[in-house]
Amino acid sequence: MNTVAWIREIAGAGSAASVVEIVKRFVDGIDKTELEMLPAECRPLRIGSTTDVASWAFTFATASLSVDELAPVHELSLVLSEASSRIAALALGEHRAAQLREVSRTPTVE
Repeated sequence: MNTVAWIREIAGAGSAASVVEIVKRFVDGIDKTELEMLPAECRPLRIGSTTDVASWAFTFATASLSVDELAPVHELSLVLSEASSRIAALALGEHRAAQLREVSRTPTVE
């Protein structure tokens, strides 16, 4: 796993759907042996939506606190938390853009 490359790709994603697709590719590329080494609560790892990304980010962050030498858990935790943060940042940007559009439509009273 080249965690840094995946995190860079996530950082450049322009939409939440793009982030989900990146995470799906990341997860699909994980070696089966590494997947089998994951703690039971971290399997089966399936990503289908932004909610899945957030849920798995939390699960892996929690799991990474209780394992000492399980590199795949830590790497997955990093990538999933970055993906979750990127999705939140994109949602915030969309929310702010919607607010600005609403303000620009509101007539001013003189």
